[in-house]
Amino acid sequence: MPKYFQPTIRHNISSKKNF
Repeated sequence: MPKYFQPTIRHNISSKKNF
């Protein structure tokens, strides 16, 4: 996992939508 995914593990799904 990238560094920006470490603190956003919980927002992993939400982050995917943003990307």
